[in-house]
Amino acid sequence: VGLVRYVAYEAQRRPDGVYAFRVRATIDRPTSHRIGLKGTAHLSGEEVSVLALVDGKNFVLLVPSQDHKRAFDNDQGPNTGGMGAYSPVPMVDGILLEEIGRTIFQPIVQGMNKEGTPFTGILYAGLMLTAQGPKVLEFNVRLGDPEAQAILPRLKSDLSQLMLAAAEGRLDSAKPIA
Repeated sequence: VGLVRYVAYEAQRRPDGVYAFRVRATIDRPTSHRIGLKGTAHLSGEEVSVLALVDGKNFVLLVPSQDHKRAFDNDQGPNTGGMGAYSPVPMVDGILLEEIGRTIFQPIVQGMNKEGTPFTGILYAGLMLTAQGPKVLEFNVRLGDPEAQAILPRLKSDLSQLMLAAAEGRLDSAKPIA
């Protein structure tokens, strides 16, 4: 289990009046591996988005998605910041998704709880799938668009019931998501 060393929450009001929230966290793990990058680093691999519903202690992973980054085919052209998304993601199987839950989401959820700042809501992890395993690029507190457009139709559970279970701290008894 990691120890949260730094957590920052940002709230920004968009022009349409809706507030957007973002969380940034640095976790120290017993292996001294740190989630969150300071300075610059080069990571090679595929980007993937994994979201989780969190009730302060428990979490349930949603199906992963991947967004289109480049304007042209074959990963060519300028970076667009996302021109749509798709799910399922072929390179994320059940074993890798379980690893992401165990090595990324579990430490952040437990760490925030241990530090007295339990989180309830949707935690979005932007990940890079590297040869050394999944690495965190960013955490956000949002459903994510365009990712939500690919993820929500794949839910086999009632989203409102899952969100209610998260709000009431009972995700450990929630129905399977997918």
